[in-house]
Amino acid sequence: TFSVPGYYTAKLTVTRSPGCDASIIQDVMTGPVPDTNILIAGSTTLCDGDSVILTYNNYEEGTTYDWNTGDTSRAIIVKTTGDYYCWAKNSYGIFIRSEIVQVTVHEVPQVTVKTFDATGGLANGSAWVEVTGGPSTVGITWNDGYGGFIRNDLASGNYAVTVTDGHCPVVTLFSIGSGPVLPGN
Repeated sequence: TFSVPGYYTAKLTVTRSPGCDASIIQDVMTGPVPDTNILIAGSTTLCDGDSVILTYNNYEEGTTYDWNTGDTSRAIIVKTTGDYYCWAKNSYGIFIRSEIVQVTVHEVPQVTVKTFDATGGLANGSAWVEVTGGPSTVGITWNDGYGGFIRNDLASGNYAVTVTDGHCPVVTLFSIGSGPVLPGN
């Protein structure tokens, strides 16, 4: 028996008859086994600029922490893609690794809307959406439900367009102004 929790080397010897012994030496851990769970405050799928807090669930006075990031606190703030885990050593000398938490950070698309004002009070203004960054495939939805990069039927007023890449939607607000009737029209 062990009176104090910790790591010990134990030897077990079995004797079947005099002179016929078999032994095994094994490291054993006694006492409370530290929890290996990571508490996640937020989502592990992020948009660039967002973060998630990972906290080692095992808290006991005297426990030390060593994250694979080099941090030594119980909780860390994560802003980059990667696999995160922590080694904890409690006051009894029991050393254990946490579960692994995978975090994915997606690039946020950059959206620019270029416009031409409507003229003569008509719905003849234009706007088109340019998207850079993020994935190569995005969805475009205008505030009236239209889905496409270019509009040629816009009256003067305020509009919104949402660019969706499956992870990080971007809403862009813009206005179409009202210009005079152009000569020759």
